[in-house]
Amino acid sequence: MTCKREFSPIATLLLRISLMMVLYTLLRVIFYLYNSTFFSGVGLSSFIYGLRFDLSALAYINTLYAVLMLIPANFIFTKAYQKFTNTIFFIFNVVPLAFAFIDVAYFPYSLRRATSAIFAVAENTNNMGKLVPQFLHDFWHVALLFVIFSFLVWAIIKITNYSLNGKFIYRNIISIIKALSVRILTILLFVIGCRGGIQLRPVNNVTAGHYTTIENIPVVINTPFSIITTIGKKGLEYKSYFSDEEAEKYFNPVKRKSTNNLVELPPFKNIVLIILEGISAEYSDFLAQEPKVVAGFTPFIDSIAKRSHTFRGYANGQQSIVALPAILGGIPSLAEQPFTQSYYATNRIEYPVKILAKMGYNCSFYHGGANGTMGFNKFCSLAGIQEYYGLDEYPNHDDYDGHWGIFDEPYLQYFAEELNRKQQPFFTCVYTLSSHHPYTVPEKYKEVLPKGEFPMQQAVAYTDNALRLFFDKASKTEWFDNTLFVITSDHTNYAGSTHSHSAQIYNIPLIFFHPQITEPQHFEKTAQQCDIMASIMGILEIKEPFISYGNNLFDTTSRYFAIHYREPVYELTTDNCKISFNNNEEFSYYPDSLTNKEYYQNFMKAYIQQYNNRMIKNDFNINQ
Repeated sequence: MTCKREFSPIATLLLRISLMMVLYTLLRVIFYLYNSTFFSGVGLSSFIYGLRFDLSALAYINTLYAVLMLIPANFIFTKAYQKFTNTIFFIFNVVPLAFAFIDVAYFPYSLRRATSAIFAVAENTNNMGKLVPQFLHDFWHVALLFVIFSFLVWAIIKITNYSLNGKFIYRNIISIIKALSVRILTILLFVIGCRGGIQLRPVNNVTAGHYTTIENIPVVINTPFSIITTIGKKGLEYKSYFSDEEAEKYFNPVKRKSTNNLVELPPFKNIVLIILEGISAEYSDFLAQEPKVVAGFTPFIDSIAKRSHTFRGYANGQQSIVALPAILGGIPSLAEQPFTQSYYATNRIEYPVKILAKMGYNCSFYHGGANGTMGFNKFCSLAGIQEYYGLDEYPNHDDYDGHWGIFDEPYLQYFAEELNRKQQPFFTCVYTLSSHHPYTVPEKYKEVLPKGEFPMQQAVAYTDNALRLFFDKASKTEWFDNTLFVITSDHTNYAGSTHSHSAQIYNIPLIFFHPQITEPQHFEKTAQQCDIMASIMGILEIKEPFISYGNNLFDTTSRYFAIHYREPVYELTTDNCKISFNNNEEFSYYPDSLTNKEYYQNFMKAYIQQYNNRMIKNDFNINQ
């Protein structure tokens, strides 16, 4: 079947989407002009990159309209059907524009694009009847622009209406296949449009962080896109256990004092942060807790730990995607959804790495996996990392493990060579990957390294040996003695073990190593991933304030704790107790004989309140 008319339904569909793209670009210009004082360094590229998010939003918005236009039947040319589809197009495009223009006016109050949470806000606002007239009064010029854009949508419909006299003519099997192929291709283009491309994961708000600074993300994305991509994603609940002032007495994420009054460290310029994939502290003879049933596979890490300042480390979660914001940003994921996948990820947070970059540090991140894996590249951009290196940048793909990326040994050797070329001072992070399912070990090591009870143990031994070879190479460089090394893990992995590890489910290495340390110490103090950057800032005695939901481990006035969220339960671990708090606000304690229960209850409630409310309100003002 084929359509003989010039303005076919498919041509009309694609033309209308194209013209709506023009309107969205104009709307982005209006949004920027109204709110330009909140942005800096916005260039033409922000508007060009924004086209990707406009296309995604429009593809989602017009999915129903597209389906209606792709029906290969003659009734679609009737006047009644065209009126119906035109109405669908008008309503489905004008309503999202209304939200977008509301955002033009309200952005100065929220400092981010609206999300699907706007519906919950509206539902729980009892005086909407008064607010709407007030909005129209205060922002009449914005309302007028919305009316103009609505008229333009109507004009697009009028100038692109397909022929009333068109019809499908059935000729032969070839014409039918041709018509169906065109429609399948159109559907495929819509799917690609919704996803924002053919990459592994659909684009989301965080994707924009790859193209611009976190402050300028609202210019790149658009409001309909922000709302659509957050629908169905569970947000945080506003908490009011205490007044803001009282909550801050228990915990405040704004860190203003960075000091080291715990240990003496030799001077250094550079910081190398090593994140090990899935390697629990329980694989280490030195760091494991009794009965050490899976230990003995990290002889090199043990040797480093014995020459370092170490803490009783805890991961803030059990996923790699949760670990990176905790380690690099001091931000735990205290909701069903990982922080980097939530609509809070684009909040204006003053990450510690940004301060290091302003101080002249070259800030980089290395991971041998596919570029974009777990959204690492996107979060790195948000956190202030200037240079991201993934699988695409690695020079020899013969070292590919066949599953995840480059084997740890060659990648860490490459990493050492990269550091030789960096100008000091530098802050860099490398993330290993070989100790991940399916635990692939190079052939030459399969009969050399210990195998243990389950496959993960030999993979751990391989990464440990790769780390040994890295330090051997790094120790011969001129920057080595001038560098602080921090070694930790993203989470734990006991897959395949026949032993129960519920008590050690979060136990990870947390090692601060300097080649010139003369008096190493092992502290039996509870520490978490969120403490890492705050502790680095403390060692450097940084004076500038920053945001962290962890603490400086090298400040003896700090509280030592770790927090996790396993829906629907929050878990707090301290040096002498564990406390659980569920969404029904019921507490449990271990040991139950804990004497200061009220304090821990208040601390947990204040911590959750400080997390939820600040995330919801995008309230990370460090100048107050």
